[in-house]
Amino acid sequence: MRLYLIAILLCIISFVLPYNIIASDTDYYIKLLYYGTDSDIASVFDRVHENLGAEVGNEVLSAFDKSHSEKVRMSLVRYLGMAQETNDGFKEKIARLLATELLLEGATIDYSEILISAAGETGARSCIEPMREMFKDDTTPLRIRRAIVDAFGKIGDKSVEKLLIGLVEDDYEDKDIRARAILALGELESMQSIDMMKMIVENTYEPKVMRMYAVLSLSRIGKESVLETLENALSDKDHDVATYAARGIADLECTECGRILMKALRSDYDRVRYYAVIGLAKLRFTESVEILKFKAEYDTNERVREEAKKALESLAGDTEEE
Repeated sequence: MRLYLIAILLCIISFVLPYNIIASDTDYYIKLLYYGTDSDIASVFDRVHENLGAEVGNEVLSAFDKSHSEKVRMSLVRYLGMAQETNDGFKEKIARLLATELLLEGATIDYSEILISAAGETGARSCIEPMREMFKDDTTPLRIRRAIVDAFGKIGDKSVEKLLIGLVEDDYEDKDIRARAILALGELESMQSIDMMKMIVENTYEPKVMRMYAVLSLSRIGKESVLETLENALSDKDHDVATYAARGIADLECTECGRILMKALRSDYDRVRYYAVIGLAKLRFTESVEILKFKAEYDTNERVREEAKKALESLAGDTEEE
């Protein structure tokens, strides 16, 4: 019986070991792309979570000129989106490839989605127009339209700013797409959308997710010019909106932000106080030491107390210098 178990173990090792041995073997991956079966290629590249270098990257690009199953193409696109080269020329090759693949007829929803995701991850501007056309097509599934909006934000090209604003303003558009468009505008740092974002934050009839994302995007776009809106949102009736406001104010990193976060420490919302403490530590706001001491000792929420103690420790050196 023992010998039987050992034999099984050796068989398992014989199958698993090659994947470990070849983890950094450039020659193996190149030969795999030349000679491997579709199942082999897909299985191996699905396991890769690191950049294998320019030589392998070029062979991956060349593999799209050959007859491979969609499963292989999905695995290789995922790899290209994950393991980018810093070389701009190589990135442009990836962008052109993705744009070409997006125009292929008969692609499944899964493949289209992974192409769009890779376009966003790699910042592929040449994919904007194909994606724009896909988005306008009435037959494009909702799942793909949502992925396109996400990719627009990651790519960060202002040419889609007007389209995204139009989506947010369209009350008949899918709520999730409108919310994603708000996030995308934040990633674009769209100054044109600031007033619209403020109105969304202040309008309690808007869907909660849109108000939350508008708070987040405002902190990315408007800097200190949106502080009043964010400060008002700290006392919003919705706990999540108020929490996002605390996080957004902390990210702005200004002196006035510190004073506002000190006020936020008196919020009835536990998470607002929690993120206010984190923000004060991040801002190195030494004026908050006394209230942090109180929170560390007496706050009703254990996590807030613990975070306040950490904040005091991090600020200790700064207060001594003063």
